[in-house]
Amino acid sequence: MHQPAQHFQTAIRTDGIAPPDHISGAVVRHDAETKERLLDKAFAFAFKGLVYAQIWEDPVIDMAALEIQPDNRIVTIASGGCNALSYLVADPAQVTAVDLNTAHVALNRLKIAAVRHLPDHTHLRRFFVEADSKANVAGYKALLRPHLDEASRRYWEGRDLVGRRRIGGFASGIYKRGLLGNFIGVAHLIARLYRVDLREILAATSLEEQRRVFEERVAPIFDRKFIRWLTSQHPSLFGLGLPPAQYEPLAQDDRHPLVAGQRLVLGGGDAEAEQRGGLGGQPADALALGDRGAAFLAPPARLLQRGGGEA
Repeated sequence: MHQPAQHFQTAIRTDGIAPPDHISGAVVRHDAETKERLLDKAFAFAFKGLVYAQIWEDPVIDMAALEIQPDNRIVTIASGGCNALSYLVADPAQVTAVDLNTAHVALNRLKIAAVRHLPDHTHLRRFFVEADSKANVAGYKALLRPHLDEASRRYWEGRDLVGRRRIGGFASGIYKRGLLGNFIGVAHLIARLYRVDLREILAATSLEEQRRVFEERVAPIFDRKFIRWLTSQHPSLFGLGLPPAQYEPLAQDDRHPLVAGQRLVLGGGDAEAEQRGGLGGQPADALALGDRGAAFLAPPARLLQRGGGEA
């Protein structure tokens, strides 16, 4: 097999066609009503920072559908980098990850540098699976920073809206950060207000028990009037990366609060994964119930645990 990271590229669109504010240009519906345009602009503003420190789609399904061959060149959305890096195990000729979000590009470049330059699997696991050690910041400075481009260094060494160095996220739980990480944190808080501890799902010893805990303990929360009202507000789902235009088809289903809950807690729920025995888009053989990152399901952990020292 090739050295996988050698065949991985990241990019952001800079062809001169996109407007300077490329996210707004892609998201804002200029022919929509004023309220809808304002919501689009609010989402575009929120999307400028880190959204996904991890993602939940199942790369196994992608690879089965794509039937990736050694001479294939793949172009994919970068996002948190989980799927883009997962495709490398199929040994394509090249994977190019593109994204309108510069934070996602910086995260992908950091992951590529880590695969190439961290000394062993233990360091890689500490950095991206546990992601909560001060040693990661020292490792960044000594081992990764010299191999990053200037834009990525500026991003990670810059500060977020509350003044924290972004690279410090790997010392305190990177999966708690970003729009999705913050959304999950709020979900935990709301669940506790209804006397539900979402960690009960992690204590389950089987997929069947996880489903039972969700249906009996978590699902009823989404029948509460306040939660139904909250999830009916477009901005409430910005943390899932859902722009207003995508919210509307979801809202046509009367069960959309529960659908949002399934996406949040279980990570998806596609039919193909269910047929393979998986839960919420995750393959059954990849669920290590007692070994996860800060969020519920961590695709990077899955890849690193199964792949030994390689990505």
